[in-house]
Amino acid sequence: SAHLKTMNLKKPLINILLREAGSSPFALKSSLLKLPGGNGLGDLIALIDQLGEISKGKALLDLLKKNQEEKKIIFTQFLKSMDYVTALLERGGISFTTFCGNMTAREKDEAIGRFKADIPVLVSTESGGEGRNLQFCNTIINFDLPWNPMRIEQRIGRLHRIGQMRDVFIFNLSVRGTIEDYIMEILDSKINMFEM
Repeated sequence: SAHLKTMNLKKPLINILLREAGSSPFALKSSLLKLPGGNGLGDLIALIDQLGEISKGKALLDLLKKNQEEKKIIFTQFLKSMDYVTALLERGGISFTTFCGNMTAREKDEAIGRFKADIPVLVSTESGGEGRNLQFCNTIINFDLPWNPMRIEQRIGRLHRIGQMRDVFIFNLSVRGTIEDYIMEILDSKINMFEM
């Protein structure tokens, strides 16, 4: 973040970069590649290219391997993070379907139908989950956290609504020392969002 300050970037762009960095280095890389060159970003991009598995990915696989018969939804805000997650699941031999905003209504219906019938994991972007009733599932994994608590509440609301007969389990993945980590602390200790 110190390097971003020296680049004289506008605040909205810095916010996007920090949100992407909190989600995954692969989401961050796609934006870094669009910035003007010669700012010393090559070293950072090279570091991202050298990454093997990331700690969030390992934590995600560990979660998915527990209680495998239960359906789980993985939410992420960024398509590059979604690409990473789906590649990770493929390598781990975990069946999944995807749901995102650029799909047609028919493709969305088919994805939800497969998830309900026999696919254990749905990977969804923010726009993908809107307006859908997913009460047949009771486990949410937030691969990243929106900075707006209302967006987090909307994710939970897909599963936790009238008619949900079971407890809803929410797993939040955040990297220590990031803004997401700070948001988690506020949501948990100050607002008690996950208790409610």
